[in-house]
Amino acid sequence: MKVELTTEELLTVVKNDSEKLSNNVVTRPLMQELLLPTLAFIGGPGEISYWALLKDAFHALEVKMPPVVPRLSITYVPTEIEKALETTGLSISTAINEGSRKAKESWILEVQEPPIANLAEDLKETIRNAHHPLQETAREIRADVGALADKNLEIIEREIDYLRNRMEKTLEDKYEKNIEPFDQIEMVLHPEGGLQERVWNILPLLNRYGTDFITELCQSSCSFEEVHHVVYL
Repeated sequence: MKVELTTEELLTVVKNDSEKLSNNVVTRPLMQELLLPTLAFIGGPGEISYWALLKDAFHALEVKMPPVVPRLSITYVPTEIEKALETTGLSISTAINEGSRKAKESWILEVQEPPIANLAEDLKETIRNAHHPLQETAREIRADVGALADKNLEIIEREIDYLRNRMEKTLEDKYEKNIEPFDQIEMVLHPEGGLQERVWNILPLLNRYGTDFITELCQSSCSFEEVHHVVYL
């Protein structure tokens, strides 16, 4: 239900029925600092980005804005992923920041001699050149026949792409055990192209390792000056 209030009506609600109002993403930090003054606000990347927009709002209410500090950023590396890194030769920095897809594609290309993609593109280029006179002649006969010739070339290229994809998929199946470490690294350390902490929650780790690793981590010294921390489990 949409409600419209004048400024006077809204001020009346604030004065007499303030329990009917709730904070939004902008006013919550302001109320937080009015009620619970803090030494610093520790937040994630998303929170920090919108806190950066609140400077004028704090000044308008004459409230001192607390220092905004990025929270600790951590990637957990299970034993099997550490072994996968050793197998693939990928550094932990590359795995976290870039993932393993490029390395996987490079490895697959190395076992293709010559590369299937290059063969397919060369074949398509040869067919385009050979097909061109036929297309020109078809257009001269009639426009709809020319369109049919264009469609014919499109079908041929689509069939070449289909064969290429099948060949590449068969190669991946053939070398599945060799490729698996790359997929494991991507899934655990660079899921959906981002940081582990933005996709995976803590439950799988709790189910596997219990809470002891959290206790040990809390006893460790992690500097807030570091951009990212890596914890080997």
